[in-house]
Amino acid sequence: MTASPEPFVIATGRLGRGERLTVPTAMAAFPREIIRPPREWAARVCTLQRWTAMAADGHCAALEEPQALVEDIRAFYRGLR
Repeated sequence: MTASPEPFVIATGRLGRGERLTVPTAMAAFPREIIRPPREWAARVCTLQRWTAMAADGHCAALEEPQALVEDIRAFYRGLR
């Protein structure tokens, strides 16, 4: 999710060549997010379990679209049980 550090790790290039994040990863892709890697790239460097293209805003997703973000987080974790 955007609240996790993975997008920042990816964007800053702190993964070495050929390295992957091995934990299950999800991305709530809000249209106005500052760092938004292409889905294909995220899938290549993460164990991408869920990608949700959110409908509205989202630079500060937890403040602007809290219900949509919570529903997406819950759906992601439901799949991990």
